[in-house]
Amino acid sequence: MGNRESLKGSADSLGLDLHEELLKFHEKYYSSDLMKLVVCGNQSLDQLTKWVAEKFSEIQRKDDARAICSGWATDVAAETDSLLCSNFNHLYIDITATPLGLQNYKEIVRALFVYLQQITKDGPSERYYNELCIIKKLKFENYEKKAQAPWVLKLAEAIHNRYILPEDVISSNDLLGPFDSS
Repeated sequence: MGNRESLKGSADSLGLDLHEELLKFHEKYYSSDLMKLVVCGNQSLDQLTKWVAEKFSEIQRKDDARAICSGWATDVAAETDSLLCSNFNHLYIDITATPLGLQNYKEIVRALFVYLQQITKDGPSERYYNELCIIKKLKFENYEKKAQAPWVLKLAEAIHNRYILPEDVISSNDLLGPFDSS
C-alpha cells in the first residue's frame, strides 16, 4: 500500500521499474475472486447494481490465486532456527487455517510445496533479500528493550556457532550482510 511517491521511492531504492512491477502485480493478483467491493450512494439499489455491473463485470477470475487469498488461511509465518553447537537448521512454517482451510488442508500443503519447489528452482532472490534487509534494519533501529537473559543467550549462541567481528555481535542476529546467491 502507498501512494505514487512512496511506491516510486521504494522501487527506485531496490532498482526496480515501478510500472513493470505494477503490471506484474496486476497480472498475478488482479482477479475478481480476490476482490471485495462496497458501494454506498443516494441512488436506488437497481442503479447502483447497474453501475457495478458496468464497471466491474469484465474483471477476470484467475484460477491460480493463492490459497491464502481464497479464505483458507488468515496468516502464514516462517522462521529458521539453528541448534546450539550445530550447523543444522530448522525451517518452521506456521499456517493459521480457517475452518474452510482445515477442510482443504491437502490443497494448502500442496500449494506450500509447489511454492517451495519454485524457490528451489529459482534460487535466492536478491530483490526479496534487499527488502528483508530494509525491514530488519528498521526493526533493529527501533528495537524495544526486552528481558536480557534470553537476548544474551541468543547472542552467545550466535558467536558460538560462527565467527562474528566484535563490533557486529550486538547486531548479528538482527541485521543481514551482503546478498550472496550461493
